[in-house]
Amino acid sequence: MSRKPPTNLASFLKGMHFPAGRTQMIEYARQQGVPPKVMEALESLPDQEYQSMVDVMQGYCAAE
Repeated sequence: MSRKPPTNLASFLKGMHFPAGRTQMIEYARQQGVPPKVMEALESLPDQEYQSMVDVMQGYCAAE
């Protein structure tokens, strides 16, 4: 079963340069002051490199 990402996940990562790894995205999000729910979503992503925001959303939806 796939999960739905927080609706504002993409907006909080606006300006993020891809490709980027999970750790880079988490650090960027911290600097942006994202809410805890968005941070939890990023921390739940598989630890890999993402080529685009589409990859991030797919990774989140596929993670269990």
